[in-house]
Amino acid sequence: MKILPLALAVLTALAVPSAPAAASIAPTTTRTTAAPELSPAAIDAYVNRALDATDLPGLSVVVTHGDRVVHAAGYGHDSEGRPVTAATPMRVASVTKSFTAMAVMILVEEGKLTLDEPVVEQLSELRMADPRARSITVRHLLNQTSGLSDTTTDIRDLDTAGSLKEYAAKLGDATLRAAPGTRWEYCNVNYNLAARLVEVASGRAFGDFMRERVFGPLGMRSSAVSDREVRPADGYNSVYGLWLPRPELPAFLDGSGSGGVITTAADMGRWLIAQNGRGRRLVGPASLAAMHAPSTVRDYGMGWGIDDGTRRLTHSGNLFTYTAVETIVPETGYGFAVMANSAALADATFTIAGGLADLSEGTAPEVPGGDRQQFELVLGIIALAAAGLGALGAARSRRWAARRLATMTSKRPETAKGPLGSAGVPVGSAGEPAGSAGVPAGSARGSAGVPAGSARGSTGSAQRPAGSAQGPAGSAAAGSAGGPARSAAAESAGGPARSLGSGTWRVGLRLVPVLLPSALLAAYPDLVSFLTNGRTVTWAQLTYFPAPLTITLVVAAVAGLTTAAFRLARLRALSGLVGHSAPSALFRHRARSRARHTTTPSPTTRIR
Repeated sequence: MKILPLALAVLTALAVPSAPAAASIAPTTTRTTAAPELSPAAIDAYVNRALDATDLPGLSVVVTHGDRVVHAAGYGHDSEGRPVTAATPMRVASVTKSFTAMAVMILVEEGKLTLDEPVVEQLSELRMADPRARSITVRHLLNQTSGLSDTTTDIRDLDTAGSLKEYAAKLGDATLRAAPGTRWEYCNVNYNLAARLVEVASGRAFGDFMRERVFGPLGMRSSAVSDREVRPADGYNSVYGLWLPRPELPAFLDGSGSGGVITTAADMGRWLIAQNGRGRRLVGPASLAAMHAPSTVRDYGMGWGIDDGTRRLTHSGNLFTYTAVETIVPETGYGFAVMANSAALADATFTIAGGLADLSEGTAPEVPGGDRQQFELVLGIIALAAAGLGALGAARSRRWAARRLATMTSKRPETAKGPLGSAGVPVGSAGEPAGSAGVPAGSARGSAGVPAGSARGSTGSAQRPAGSAQGPAGSAAAGSAGGPARSAAAESAGGPARSLGSGTWRVGLRLVPVLLPSALLAAYPDLVSFLTNGRTVTWAQLTYFPAPLTITLVVAAVAGLTTAAFRLARLRALSGLVGHSAPSALFRHRARSRARHTTTPSPTTRIR
């Protein structure tokens, strides 16, 4: 049980790269690579290898070059048993942000919005408590440098909003984590406010504007920002290697600018071509360049990050049942989109998109390995080990309690006659209990004419041995009283009750290791939130793609609590025997335990 907290903490950290709606960003470098022509056969071969290695249930992929689609295809199946094709609707989560940025830039070119104007001048319902919010500009929202943060807004309350207008109004009590323009922090609130700006500036609902001014002109007829218009099948979560269909977790998705887009591989091909400045153009080259350029604070543009020092523009998207990534390479004119109808502790879509980009540049691609399978195998082993150790701890709880009680009672204070034995009897110089008359105890050390058994409990009277042959006896006074044997010095020291009380803290320390998983489970949402830079994490979210980790933590916590409960119950029962019956009961238990583990009978065993 002692290794569980450390192992689970490490595995929690492994889950961090799969946090919802994370964007992958890295410093910008210049790279000049010739663009060999990719063939549909080469794309299929690579994706099939990746699908075999990852065991994903369904995947759709599109690759574009210049103004044409090189290949668009689907692989696997959806949760309703249908094969995934290039026309299968997929949720793309935070890939939505590049679409929202495009809608804003269309209105900027029309003069209805200005990138550097304060947002509050457009949104009358946005009245935040923090006075610095009055200086947030449109550019700050799109660059994620507004100062808004999950740690300073009530994300759970925002998720209950029924419209973008209500969403903006709910920010009244929110504050900023930093002054606008000084700090980059990924926050979905930025892009939902940007979507609200589109509504106000255009006079149209965000979904209608996207359909009429973005999806429609590009020919993206199977795309929308609401599942009431385009319905995807339920996605999947992996639980110890088993893919389970799950409905998407309720949140502010329909009509949102941060994660609401539902589209297909075929439609994404048209989008990637437009983002590379080819085909039907929605904005001019200057606006497109502004969207792709990093801010002065971080290498993040407007819905696009700059990845891996390769000069690739990319953005990933993670919901609780779907994952996606889009990548464009302006130098070569290639574009890639990979969408999966699943979410797990490891996201393979980013690696697959990177592998396709490597293929397009003539380099050996990375094939996703079995990261998810390895994570879940380790978690499964830990869960089984925790359950087994919990059962073992409960089964051995009586033995544990006897050892703890023996330790507690053996550490009582010394009397004037010498150290006390574990039952409160003075210990002689030879280390064995002696009678009150000074007759050495033990069959090998009995006095002449006195039987060895009775000598262990002799009170100084040859006619009246005190105590039985089963265990040590006390003083003459205690023996004649017929109660538990206890010396006068032990009586004055407080007896067994005081000894038990003084050892309670030691018992508590012994229980700390088995209770650590419970403490970790209680702090689990806050711990994951801390590891994901303060993002809001709920228990409901932790039952989706992090389910294997959550289940393992629950099993470990239950096992630890069960072990602790059994140990305390046994300890209380044995303490009652010592305090109200006879201390010899404990010694009988210890003697029986020793007898089971020795081949040579002890003198006491022979007396029995």
